[in-house]
Amino acid sequence: MQHLRRMEDRVVMLTGGGGGIARGVARAFADEGASLILTDIFPDGMERTKRELEEEYGAKVLPLVMTDKLAQWGKENPEMFKRNLDEIPLGRYGDAQKDIGKVCVFLSSYDAKYVTGDTLFIQGGVGMKP
Repeated sequence: MQHLRRMEDRVVMLTGGGGGIARGVARAFADEGASLILTDIFPDGMERTKRELEEEYGAKVLPLVMTDKLAQWGKENPEMFKRNLDEIPLGRYGDAQKDIGKVCVFLSSYDAKYVTGDTLFIQGGVGMKP
């Protein structure tokens, strides 16, 4: 089957990208040429999916949130770590508590009572890059 590459020059962010349904969705988007931002509460699964997508599709996959596992990976792979970091306009990985968690708290609070049906991109500006 010939793929149309309909998602080339697009950035897709997937939660739960390390396994299950989102892993299959990530593969479908990679197959169509998308760059991917993956998040998952299970970093081992996310790293496995990242490796597979990069090897099988040559997809650009950016893990978004700094975790202990990502920090360790950065020490073991400093050149790749820097290359990924260079893709983030703010120049740093997000902090799970301070960057992602605060937005989740806001969305769960009364202050967000008028926010409906919106998608918030918490990715340090990655989606703004061509």
